[in-house]
Amino acid sequence: MPHCDSLIGVDLSPGCTAACAEKFVDNPGASFFTNDGSSLPMVKNGSADFVFSFDSLVHIETEALAGYLKELARVLSPGGVAFLHHSNFGAYQRSSRLLAPFKDSFDRLPITARNAIVRVGAYRGDSLWRDGGVSASSFASLTRVAGLECCGQELVNWAGGGVLTDCFSIVARSGSQWDRPNRVIKNWLFHAESRAIRRSAAIYEALPPQSI
Repeated sequence: MPHCDSLIGVDLSPGCTAACAEKFVDNPGASFFTNDGSSLPMVKNGSADFVFSFDSLVHIETEALAGYLKELARVLSPGGVAFLHHSNFGAYQRSSRLLAPFKDSFDRLPITARNAIVRVGAYRGDSLWRDGGVSASSFASLTRVAGLECCGQELVNWAGGGVLTDCFSIVARSGSQWDRPNRVIKNWLFHAESRAIRRSAAIYEALPPQSI
């Protein structure tokens, strides 16, 4: 991680914050805090130029997301922007309920047959621990309630196949340079793209490449 004037890392787990503090001990601009899972009291009003959360908020419920968005409205600088990775599994709750009676039969199918069903988007046997009450559209609504704007959303198939379980949302203040009508795209190639990037990244690393 490059040196910076100020970087604040926040996590609900004391073990995670302690590990980060140890790993980045040589970076004087970085500090790490344990929070309550919904607020950011260690961040000053209007001081955050960039807020980033990846592979964490996908697991939290609507109430916690609403708390974080309220805090974002407090801490974002006038031109600040946030990149937040959250669940979109709520978009599939109706189909999941309709297909729930068939879950046992689905689980007994050979893995190749299960994968084929998942790829056409008909059913997912599990939620990947994604919160079932959160979707891209509900998150955009929460953003507006907090007094912010959702400027773009990318729906992705985190585990592959035809189910867009996750969403990357861009959030900013109303009237900032980032503010624009929300544009939603569906990236059905995300899983394949991530595998391709992981494969090609080996030639750019200083360390010997691992077998992929």
